Amino acid sequence: MMNAKIPAQLYGEGSSQELQKLTTLSQYIEYETWTPLWACLLVCGIQPTEGCTEIPNNDGGAIGLDNCFHSGNEDSFYHARRILKLWESRENAPAKVRPADFVAWCKTYDNSHLNKINTDWLS
Repeated sequence: MMNAKIPAQLYGEGSSQELQKLTTLSQYIEYETWTPLWACLLVCGIQPTEGCTEIPNNDGGAIGLDNCFHSGNEDSFYHARRILKLWESRENAPAKVRPADFVAWCKTYDNSHLNKINTDWLS
């Protein structure tokens, strides 16, 4: 079970949105492994919550890595669902994955131009 962590808050001058995003993301990078669901949410810029078992749908939403609320009908949720489906379609897809391994899989997955995984957060 993953421990819930609260993102470090940045205050004062020079606290850019990009710096805050990196600070929020860094808490998740510290985990030894992610569930594929967490991994898909994170590479799409969405903060997974403790006990999260599915990607929020159109009726819901979640807090993004930018610490803002995002509606479940935004593209990032669609992309997270698509990436999770691709991951789960793999033969013997592991139930846990190291963050670096998941990012590497995303960057090398290129079955076709339509299936290429490319999100702003992977950059």
